[in-house]
Amino acid sequence: PASNQFLGANGQSLTNLLVVSDTLGHAATNIWPFKLELAPILDSRVIIISPSSPLTLLLSDGDTFVFSYAGASSGLTNGSILVSSNAKFPYKRLVLSVTDDPEFHRVSLVTKQAALADIILQGTVRFVGDGFIPDALGVAPSPDSKGITINLGSKTLYDSNDGKVQIESNRLFFDSDFSISAELSSPRTFDLDVSVSLAFDLTLRGSWQQFSIFSGEQPIGRSLRQTRLLGYIPTPIPIPIQAEAVWDFYIGTKGDVSSQASVTAGFQSTTDVIFGARLRNGQWTSHSSASTHAQPLSLVWQGGGSGRIRGYVEPRLTVYLETLVGPTARLNSYLEVQGYNCVQPGQVEVDAALYHGMDAILALNVESWDENWASLPPWEMLNERSVNPISRKNPVTQVSTSQIHSNMVWIPCGAFTMGSPNGEPSRSSTEGPRTRVTITHGFWMGQYEVTQGEYLGLMGRNPSHFSGDLNRPVEQVTWNDAMAYCAVMTTRERNAGRLPIGYGYRLPTEAEWEYASRAGTTTAYYYGNALRSGMANFNGHYEYPPCPNSGSPYFCYNLSGGYQGTTTSVGSYAPNAWGLYDMPGNVGEWCQDWYSTYLPGGSVTDPQGPSGGFSRVFRGGSWRENAFHCRASDRIFHNPNRSNDDLGFRVVLASDSQ
Repeated sequence: PASNQFLGANGQSLTNLLVVSDTLGHAATNIWPFKLELAPILDSRVIIISPSSPLTLLLSDGDTFVFSYAGASSGLTNGSILVSSNAKFPYKRLVLSVTDDPEFHRVSLVTKQAALADIILQGTVRFVGDGFIPDALGVAPSPDSKGITINLGSKTLYDSNDGKVQIESNRLFFDSDFSISAELSSPRTFDLDVSVSLAFDLTLRGSWQQFSIFSGEQPIGRSLRQTRLLGYIPTPIPIPIQAEAVWDFYIGTKGDVSSQASVTAGFQSTTDVIFGARLRNGQWTSHSSASTHAQPLSLVWQGGGSGRIRGYVEPRLTVYLETLVGPTARLNSYLEVQGYNCVQPGQVEVDAALYHGMDAILALNVESWDENWASLPPWEMLNERSVNPISRKNPVTQVSTSQIHSNMVWIPCGAFTMGSPNGEPSRSSTEGPRTRVTITHGFWMGQYEVTQGEYLGLMGRNPSHFSGDLNRPVEQVTWNDAMAYCAVMTTRERNAGRLPIGYGYRLPTEAEWEYASRAGTTTAYYYGNALRSGMANFNGHYEYPPCPNSGSPYFCYNLSGGYQGTTTSVGSYAPNAWGLYDMPGNVGEWCQDWYSTYLPGGSVTDPQGPSGGFSRVFRGGSWRENAFHCRASDRIFHNPNRSNDDLGFRVVLASDSQ
């Protein structure tokens, strides 16, 4: 609309029609409805304190406010809400008690902070904080005047007799904008959107002498604060709204190492993150996206041993609205090095992998809008990890990550104990004898079970019973189907030049599957020794471990436990430490091996299973199974020609020699 023209009345619902056409007469239309902002309507208890008000503030001390007044009475009662129109001293106070002194025309009040929803019965409020950057000692504005740059020197984050870890970082750049809007009428809506740009250079140096688990963290400078007038509520006497943004920056390290070694690694990274939350029809949802670019600078692993060492920079942002807690976000951008020394006869190999990643948590307390809306739980917004693997052997070889599909997770070489201990509840004799297994080569493994969309795109058909959502795992596939998929995928990727020379796709061996599922843990699941309803897609009526009132040595019966009765989209539950999703539950996963009644026992290297048999192994349990069948050590088998609606697979990418 032109100046002084209006689309409609406040709160009116309108429809917009967009028509796009070309010179040949082709046209497309898009229609969408929207609602105009609601005009704010103040609660009848609200009293605006302005220069023309009969009340004049004499004193404020915490929750105590003292006013003078001109008339015979202040007119204030318990429940009155005092709202200041002074942008230099804004306050919104709910009166709890009144002590009136008519002789001196003074009134003393005990108050508490009032929420915006106490003040506004209905209306649309919108606030934007852009360029919300403080001017603080030691913080340099960026050349484009947006964001801040903090110069960092060398910092020792861990130092003991066992080892030492230092982080050398040249700079940290940070910029953040946010917007908040709410509609306070019924049904209430709430929208929070935050955008963050983060960039830093990081070099990590560590050395250690023996086994150690370490961590260290320290703040970078002091908290950076800025208070800003965000805007006014457009009432006859405008009410100012202020916010305070507080940034705290931390730099730290954590990890674990097994014996004498040293490492040097570094990268340059830039990350742009957008995240937020929505309230619609009483239901909260969150959203997030990130774009990250990391350039490795170096990776040198010397000595023996194995270990994991991480260095991270973590900005923590909190925005306080009207002195009440609003959105809080923690963004953890990190560099991580994993090195493994695996010994086999006549050869020593060290696999070293350099990771760059980010994880982020969003928490939100909406008390500043309406204390009856309840607080949001914290959400994991992002959990992204990219790998720049370098495999060291004699001679040294390198594999370019550009040749590896982004959904593949690097599984380093190492050793673990396969099978379950005698005391593990619901244990089967087929899970023993416990066997010490050495995996001498690292490999890539599918982060998710192969989806219906992936199978359809490669094989031209979708055999799944639970079809309709292509992000669900493919099922109703035989072992032979899964092997055929791997062969076709290998041929396609080789022909397209997207595979390292000498590498191909296949199913994991049974030992590789359990090793990858455990991800360094020794418990029944990578979650720990319990699997409860909601932790994975299984029959949540039958939880683990067994409990006395269940009447069964295999499960703990939970009548209210969730049972999906179907597959779910891959990645719907928490991953293990190596970033693998749905290892317990969803669908069982075919392995490469023929089934044997018992594990080999003793110590073995890269076991492949029996040379022949009648059945093939599958692992992990499924949506149909009880929790005890989803344990890392549980072993099940089927005829390789059999298919079922709870049986799928995931792929491994490895050297043809493995």
